Amino acid sequence: MKTLLIVSASFLCLSSLILASCKKDDAQDLQKIGGQTVQTSITHVGEGKPSPELGNTGDYYYDQTTGYMYGPKTGAGWTTLSLKGSRHKKPKDTNTPGNTGLTHAPHDR
Repeated sequence: MKTLLIVSASFLCLSSLILASCKKDDAQDLQKIGGQTVQTSITHVGEGKPSPELGNTGDYYYDQTTGYMYGPKTGAGWTTLSLKGSRHKKPKDTNTPGNTGLTHAPHDR
């Protein structure tokens, strides 16, 4: 029981430190790749279409209401992609009873 209490307390302390170290200014990460600093993209989440002012070039936006994914953002604005897919009719069953589906003779071994 004492070990469980110590592990739980340690986990809570570590979680608090990690959460406290996150700042809003850190949201746009910078990475060093090949000695150059490059800006990474962010996926924003909201309801409704993204405003033209939101985000930077290369960012993405997910609309929770419609299921649309926007991005990557370009200088011209946001492009749209549906993550829901389209509805298709159920295919007809073309097999007739007794049909094995074989179109050629089995190989001799």
